[in-house]
Amino acid sequence: MINDPYQLIDVNMHRFKEGARVLEDVARFVLQDDALFQKIKAMKHQVQVPDTFRDRPIADDDIGGPAFKEGVVRPDLIALLKANAARMQESARVLEEVFDRDTFKQLRFESYDLAEKMLLRVKQYLHQDSLQGLYPVCDPNIHDLEEIISKINASDDIKLCQLHMKHASARAVYEAAKMMREKVKPNTLLILSDHVDIALLCADGVHVDQENMPVEAIRQLSNASFIIGVSCHTVEEALSAQNNGASYLSAGAIPSSTREAKGAPVSNTVLNAMKQSIRIPICGIGGMMQDTKDEREAHADMFLTCATYF
Repeated sequence: MINDPYQLIDVNMHRFKEGARVLEDVARFVLQDDALFQKIKAMKHQVQVPDTFRDRPIADDDIGGPAFKEGVVRPDLIALLKANAARMQESARVLEEVFDRDTFKQLRFESYDLAEKMLLRVKQYLHQDSLQGLYPVCDPNIHDLEEIISKINASDDIKLCQLHMKHASARAVYEAAKMMREKVKPNTLLILSDHVDIALLCADGVHVDQENMPVEAIRQLSNASFIIGVSCHTVEEALSAQNNGASYLSAGAIPSSTREAKGAPVSNTVLNAMKQSIRIPICGIGGMMQDTKDEREAHADMFLTCATYF
């Protein structure tokens, strides 16, 4: 039994609150998720100095001491999240042993759950950053898959691509998706058209139209980091897709200056109404944005079409 646990309690309460404060800021300012922010804030407020130690001095400086220097640099947001979630979990474990078993055991398990939810949300957030620029739609039954992959990897403007094999067998789609996943550069997201089951196995997401499996059903099978794109032609369809868990919408077809876009056209009036009503990214199928015209024309012989996010 520890005779005077004050220092252990003081240090680990500081550690817990420091980790929570970082995650609190990520939830509030990066993810803009008020529910997560309020959850972390409530957890932090549960960590209070016990009445029996009210007269003891509370450390104002770094918990490691004046000479302590953090030697690890967090390379990205995910590393930052994991490190500070671990800080909360580890300190809760110590406090569970030396101070209040029930309270801090509960906080420790809540910390595990919080870390899992925030990791999914951060992955979702990071994917949102990739939903921009050119979005090529590719069919290896029309163009050689190796050439398609080479074109994608050579372009800095392509952050995601879609494998679209409307009339191919499931086996052919699976083999093509596996090859693309292995050879397309890691920071390019792979979206699979229609085949939800194959997309869940070897892609970053799936794109469906209004006749495919409902968005809410796909979301139940996947997690928050799985991208779900939905083709929409009306504001009502767009709002329904967004409210049921879609990651992005495609509005098409929009007439292109390089080739005639296939599919039912969407008017500028409907497109503007979507942009005003929808908070998730929207891309125009077959559309031509002025700043990407040269890039689109350069790729016109290789891709079925190039959507553009705006």
